[in-house]
Amino acid sequence: SSQVGTRRLRAHARIGDSARTVLPPVVLVHGWGIGSTYWVPLAARLARHAHTYAPDLPGHGASDHDDRPLSPLELAFALAEWIDAR
Repeated sequence: SSQVGTRRLRAHARIGDSARTVLPPVVLVHGWGIGSTYWVPLAARLARHAHTYAPDLPGHGASDHDDRPLSPLELAFALAEWIDAR
């Protein structure tokens, strides 16, 4: 797991690394109101074959929470910032 700062909030992510992969990384994005723990069983299986990331979007799971819930567009921008920071 790791913390990556975006412009406003720190985002938590679960990370599974496969040292011997030629496959592209897999990013598992949870839905509204849940967190990355939803993806743990699938992420564990995928991590045997590819670098796997399951971030907690801002306001969810172990990521920072804002004073108000973020809109779907704001969450999309936060996810894009997180990916760029990786």
